[in-house]
Amino acid sequence: MKTIALTDRKRENVRRAHRARIWAGVWRANGFSPPTIKALLRAHIDSNERLLQLTTKALKDIDGIGDVRIKEIEAYRGQFLGEDEESDGQEVRG
Repeated sequence: MKTIALTDRKRENVRRAHRARIWAGVWRANGFSPPTIKALLRAHIDSNERLLQLTTKALKDIDGIGDVRIKEIEAYRGQFLGEDEESDGQEVRG
């Protein structure tokens, strides 16, 4: 049983690392700075869905995300969310 659990854990770690590499590239291509990307990935934010569902308050609670990083993220989120939704992160479009 322990061998199977370890294998499953390792498989999950490989999957997360792969997703992180993909999203790091996407976010880099969309103008995110390396510190912003690192902070998001450390917080396991490795998809648009996860990023777009966070409220501004939740973003500020992420270690390494300050006002400058919030502006970067909000500009990106503005492409997907309506103006009323940008500040509360409730609804995802697209």
